[in-house]
Amino acid sequence: MQQDSVADEGTYQKQVAEFRKKREAEMQLRGILQQILAPDAYERLANIQMVDEELYAKIVSSLITLYQSGRISSKLTDEQFRSVLGKFAGSQRETKISFARK
Repeated sequence: MQQDSVADEGTYQKQVAEFRKKREAEMQLRGILQQILAPDAYERLANIQMVDEELYAKIVSSLITLYQSGRISSKLTDEQFRSVLGKFAGSQRETKISFARK
């Protein structure tokens, strides 16, 4: 019995450590994004994250790559950010819903 509780505690400690690492990485990412994007553009990105996590990941990856390569020298305004998003919108497939009426 005591061995089980020790093993459970070790597993718990590992989970806590992993959670902390993920949390730190998220905080660093947010800091970088806040350096790259103006507040309104950052808010738009947060909205995208809530709707489509995969698209968010692609956009963030591209933004960080552009930032690290020096192609982003100042904060992107919402208008500039929307033009960047336009490049991703072309890759999204459009959902079409049609209704058949009887």
